[in-house]
Amino acid sequence: MNNNIIVLYIGSDPHVEDQLKGLSLRSKWEIQQLPALQSHSDLASVNADLCLFDLDHKDEKEADQIVEMLAANGLYVIFLTATDNEELYLRFSKKVPAGFLVKPLARLPLRSLIETSVFYMNSEHRTQVIWQSWKEEEELQESFYIKNNHKLIKVRQFDILAVMADDNYCVIITPQRRHAVKISLRRMKQKLSTLLFKQIHRNYIIQLPKVESVDLSTGE
Repeated sequence: MNNNIIVLYIGSDPHVEDQLKGLSLRSKWEIQQLPALQSHSDLASVNADLCLFDLDHKDEKEADQIVEMLAANGLYVIFLTATDNEELYLRFSKKVPAGFLVKPLARLPLRSLIETSVFYMNSEHRTQVIWQSWKEEEELQESFYIKNNHKLIKVRQFDILAVMADDNYCVIITPQRRHAVKISLRRMKQKLSTLLFKQIHRNYIIQLPKVESVDLSTGE
């Protein structure tokens, strides 16, 4: 079983292609592209989970034929167009489960609509793929790597008790050890979750749920 969400893009807009490529690198998506859809066999060869259909440069007859083929294959369709045309949306949404985005596309609305569409399909496997993608992305954002001698060590934010400024370095304090990193306290603060961490002194940032007090003379 394919562990990726297969997104079929019918169109040839370079901007859309770039957006999809960028999103596919971060998510569990596989992007397939067809400049046009000629027959049902084209769809069968792709085996897509959902379709992005670019209506620009398609005449009404061609668009209707493609929508009929997509509907016959039970695909959820997200229509892309350069104009805010409610009439088009209403016409096609009667034929297929549909979303509608106006170009130029912003990455977050595109991503959220694709992921919402997957949940709409009511497929347990595809839903799990999205959940796993979110979990991996969250873990990546909540961790970072620091250099220790010739090794890169992964540090999870939740494991950090406090960060202490020491000249041009920061000392990252975890239950296991201390890590000296060449970074300013200001830059380090930007990397940390504002929900967990608070700067309580010009030289100290602490994780609020885990630290009750700090001895300024010893850093303990």
